[in-house]
Amino acid sequence: MRSTLRLLALMTTVSLVASCGPSTTLKTSWKDPSVTEPVHFTKVVALMVEKDGATRRQVEDMMVARITAGNPGVAAVQSYTLLGTEDLKDKDQAKAILETAGVDGAVVVRVVGVDKQTTYVQGSYPMAYGNFYGYYDYAWPGAYDPGYVQTDTIVNLETLVYSVKDEKLLWSGVTESFNPSSTEDLLTGAADCVSAAMRKDGVIR
Repeated sequence: MRSTLRLLALMTTVSLVASCGPSTTLKTSWKDPSVTEPVHFTKVVALMVEKDGATRRQVEDMMVARITAGNPGVAAVQSYTLLGTEDLKDKDQAKAILETAGVDGAVVVRVVGVDKQTTYVQGSYPMAYGNFYGYYDYAWPGAYDPGYVQTDTIVNLETLVYSVKDEKLLWSGVTESFNPSSTEDLLTGAADCVSAAMRKDGVIR
């Protein structure tokens, strides 16, 4: 029997909320106008476009875990288990391998930008008290905040959903994450954001 893959499971295993969370936003998105109902795949390949092998494996493992968790019968596979370094460089070879593996859908993620933003955060100064010793008693037990320079990391992540069988892009989006604490934090924030957007666009239920 043909297994039905809900794209909702591609990027998250928890119930979706309307927002993307406090640290991630959706900057841009696009949907193929011909997609008028939720898309279904039988087998999805998770692909992280990244030359560092360790990072690629880590992200693809997390993607596959999210695809399959709580969804019995859903087929998903990490690209690194199918495509070696040389295969990635040869489009025709990669195509032959994915066709042999029975892949009909793909979720691709790629970091498209990492920016540093430096800002000065104004300190919080104590109010002056009319009574000198009242202020004296307040000020000396703890030094007030003199202000500081803060550097933030902003990561832009691109997510693409393809019909491999048709060689067709179905949906794309770029998320912006503010100071992600880890790779998992980055992917989770982007996952929730992308899933909510695809639901709104009618690509998933």
